[in-house]
Amino acid sequence: MTTPARPQVARRAPRWVWIVMVVSLAINLLVLGGALGAAWHFRYIRALGNGAAPHHFGAFVATLPRAKRQQIDAILSAQRVELQPLRQAVRQARREVGNAFAAEPFDKERFRTLNLAYIEARRRVLEARAKAYPDIISILDASERKAFLRWRHWRRSWRHRWRRHGSGEQPPGNRP
Repeated sequence: MTTPARPQVARRAPRWVWIVMVVSLAINLLVLGGALGAAWHFRYIRALGNGAAPHHFGAFVATLPRAKRQQIDAILSAQRVELQPLRQAVRQARREVGNAFAAEPFDKERFRTLNLAYIEARRRVLEARAKAYPDIISILDASERKAFLRWRHWRRSWRHRWRRHGSGEQPPGNRP
């Protein structure tokens, strides 16, 4: 007599393995979503990498017609050459302040002097950046300048909306 062949039973993974896989997938999707969200949020940072225009102006510039974007880009590219040595001076001053901060024994006067030099170097960069503002803004017509103000207000209110919740504070548009 022959023995009947036993059917092959497919072995399944334990339930906990599936749970771990689903949780792992969820975490991976959260990390990926965070990375993509950051990339989306900061996508225009390189447009104004030298910081020559008001905060978040680069994202607004991306909404302008191509000709105006190119004009603004030309101004920023020209200014980048001027800012490079000033930024190097800021980096060097920052390093020196850090070294003085960590030095043992701590020399209060040396730290104060280097810190003031660092602040002065940063001020020179800000002044050089501010020289380009009138040139950049003169490219925009009145309706675009007003649109920028509305856009900036919308961005600010959207970005800081969490601060209004639970504090009892009214949104800026509803204040008396």
